Amino acid sequence: MNLGVKMSINFLKKLGLKLAAVTIVIALVLSLVGCDSKKSDTAEESKTSDEFNSDYSFLSVYNSFLNHEPTATDTTLSVELSDDAIDLIQQYVFGSSDADIDLDWINSTKINFYTNQDDDRSEASVGLILDDEEFANAYVMTDIEEGMAYIKLDGLTDEVLGIDLAEMYSEMDIDVELEQIQQMKDMVYDILPQPDVLELLLNRYIQAIIGGIESETYSETVEIEGIKQELSVTKIPVSRKQLVNMFLPVLKIAKDDDDLKEIVENTVDTLIEYGIITEDDIGGDAYEMLREELETAIQEIEENANDIDDYELCTIKLYTDDDDNVSGLEVSSDGSVAFRWVDVQEGDEVASEISARALTPNSSFTGLRGLGTVNGDTLDITYEVIVTGTALCE
Repeated sequence: MNLGVKMSINFLKKLGLKLAAVTIVIALVLSLVGCDSKKSDTAEESKTSDEFNSDYSFLSVYNSFLNHEPTATDTTLSVELSDDAIDLIQQYVFGSSDADIDLDWINSTKINFYTNQDDDRSEASVGLILDDEEFANAYVMTDIEEGMAYIKLDGLTDEVLGIDLAEMYSEMDIDVELEQIQQMKDMVYDILPQPDVLELLLNRYIQAIIGGIESETYSETVEIEGIKQELSVTKIPVSRKQLVNMFLPVLKIAKDDDDLKEIVENTVDTLIEYGIITEDDIGGDAYEMLREELETAIQEIEENANDIDDYELCTIKLYTDDDDNVSGLEVSSDGSVAFRWVDVQEGDEVASEISARALTPNSSFTGLRGLGTVNGDTLDITYEVIVTGTALCE
């Protein structure tokens, strides 16, 4: 039954592999979180200018966090089981797929998740909805400044339970004071760089990575759930040598980066100020120590560069639309896709696929496949949970 429910060089092993892998992961994450790249007029300009003309959508969230602005999310999840899913549940829960158990009520179930963060106060709730009527809702509000947490279980009781956080931590043998929690929050705010500095650094290091990439670009019509869109595909074969070509410029820039130096020095000074570490723990100038480590790494890589082969570790495909917005990412190895995310849009209709599998024999392909519509800033999409291509629920 087809079940479904969407880097051999010693120094490279010792040093280059780990750091290069981190570089790749950072680049991929930045692509995923919303980099709207605008192409530069010349290749030379794109390699040298700090103005990469990119709009990182997550920076607005980061800015809101630094400015203590309230943030909220409200999501409703509904479930619709296919016949295969019902058979699977009956097989593993009740011992037989022929069990005469009515599970249709699950298809009328919805779960609502709500969160709200406003500086020292946070709220969260999980609601269970049956037949479009709220059956139960668990609400929790935590106020660090007040030192209290409040819990209310709508549908079960009208009472509000107040919990003294200091007493709760004591009962749980957690050796922490509320003042310490507040100090840790203040410390994080003092350490984090301002959004304009973060954007500058992102642009600088992404350019360094891009400058070392060898790739091919072509057009591909992607179809998901009947929705088609022509996307530009940048195919990047990631080999050991290519990783070094991407990774080495990053090290060279970081070695003499005044902005990075300022962040390192501010981080160390803040940790000392809050008593997390002492000057003796550092044992010298933190950035100069980092520079020495970077210089050593650069020297080792350059001395062994001719010994690094072109063995291909994986292939990365980056999908972009006509406006150069990132629309997808695919990572494969030896011809097998390990991860794939693609969004397509045709008019006001949208479709999405997110899937992953372990690169082992007979592993299943698990993920989400969605179809819906977009109206302005509102996206209404229904996802199916899939394994090896067959949907079990949505």
